[in-house]
Amino acid sequence: MRCLNTVNGEGFKQLYQALIDSGYKYGLAKLSKPSVEVLFPDCTNMSRNLKEVKLIEISTDYWRNSYTNENFLTINIHYTKSDNPVTYMLKTLYFSGTKSGENTIRIIKSVLRSYGLDQDGKHVIYLTDNASNFISGLKDEVHLRCICKPLFEFSYSTFYSGTSKYSFTD
Repeated sequence: MRCLNTVNGEGFKQLYQALIDSGYKYGLAKLSKPSVEVLFPDCTNMSRNLKEVKLIEISTDYWRNSYTNENFLTINIHYTKSDNPVTYMLKTLYFSGTKSGENTIRIIKSVLRSYGLDQDGKHVIYLTDNASNFISGLKDEVHLRCICKPLFEFSYSTFYSGTSKYSFTD
């Protein structure tokens, strides 16, 4: 499995642009026609762009392929350049080891180093879910925990299932 960011070929870009064009032609959203050049940042320029950035956010999550039961870790970077938000998927990798906090932060920092990110010269904020491996692995870092999943579970159980483990009368 490869993330789209690792595919760099003119033929693939043409194929991807054709798929984007088809989606735009037959899709419902017609805001502006996307371009493959916008969706595919140039990997060689990213390290140069990041040298100018002082504040970055790293979002990451584990996920499981439901057919093969293989675990993956995806690491994304978010920053602003010329007052425009930039999001880039740094890496999606197969994760066969223990998903401990120590292993998790070791892998994340290894990926950041592979892009030439010197964390000492930058303000890095990590955004993850509430999994214990992220909480323990990022205990010495600036770490924000996403509350969207618990809010979704609360809303779903309250409004759609008819029964809720949450009570407003307790």
